[in-house]
Amino acid sequence: MSTPSRRTVIQGLAAGGTVTVTSLLPGCELIEEIEDVVDDVVPSLAELELGETQLVWNPDTGVLHQVIREEHAVARLDDDHNEVWRYGWVYEDPDPEVEPEPTLNRPTHLLPVADGSVYVVDRGNHRVVHLDEDGGLIRTFGTPGDGDGELHHPTAAAVDADGSLYVTDGKNHRVHVFDPDGTPAGTIGEFGYDSEETDLEDHHLNNPRGVAVDGDGRVHIVDAGNGRIHVFERGGEWVRNYGAFAEEGGEGLHFSPHSVTVDPLGNSWVSDPVHRVVQIYTPDGTPRLRLSDMTLPDGRHVAPLEIGFSAAGAMYARVLAWTEEEPPEGEPEEGEGEQ
Repeated sequence: MSTPSRRTVIQGLAAGGTVTVTSLLPGCELIEEIEDVVDDVVPSLAELELGETQLVWNPDTGVLHQVIREEHAVARLDDDHNEVWRYGWVYEDPDPEVEPEPTLNRPTHLLPVADGSVYVVDRGNHRVVHLDEDGGLIRTFGTPGDGDGELHHPTAAAVDADGSLYVTDGKNHRVHVFDPDGTPAGTIGEFGYDSEETDLEDHHLNNPRGVAVDGDGRVHIVDAGNGRIHVFERGGEWVRNYGAFAEEGGEGLHFSPHSVTVDPLGNSWVSDPVHRVVQIYTPDGTPRLRLSDMTLPDGRHVAPLEIGFSAAGAMYARVLAWTEEEPPEGEPEEGEGEQ
């Protein structure tokens, strides 16, 4: 089955095309289970008004969560899109003599896992918050700083089959690993970039932004500042990288990649919102397909921010959408302008 290089995104949310769903995977025949996921989810999403918030959909369970950055909160939604629970607070009319305990500060990423719990990347508080399926606090991971177990403006998280947590520690230029109980278990990578004074080495990271764990337990890290993606063993041993930096873009080239996910076939999908493309790589890191000129059904153009897959292979995407003829200039800031 051939896949066109120009992809029309088949369904978006009314408030800006935040989440899209397609039953297409390169090299796969359409299967009934994937089509069922699309048929069940699309009608619900088409009615959901999100405004300036971010929706996170668990395609394996159908559960919807919202990340409400301006209110420093996350919430679970029911089938009618009403809040089931909310974690976080709205800072209204504060008492200047009472300092409230901060719960979240500009959350940027929510990761749902199989047991119904969610991990929330609490960027402004330099930590990750683990909530149970009812919104209760289980534990937190990380504290502010640059030492062992410390984070500085984390952006994304992933969990492996053993429950270990991997957090992109952007300003510290590394990925921090935590055991399931929250114990720090080491770091992956160290700071480095190509310049007249320094040489770029294989294990160097510069503002890592996205992270994923593949079916073999290897960790894929988006090295945004160096325009490439690394593959590491869990213990931090470098395996290989794929992709390369280029301002103009092209097959296998990135300016500032944003996220990576690994589909059920082992292909890597890398979002590059500056070039407004999704680059797909084979399991060995060979460029396979470059999706560009993506549009919503109403004709709006989109820049992909994040891609995800269900166990059955259904794809969803978080995108930046715009209505002007010309796209926004530059790179979207984390948490700014996302729809």
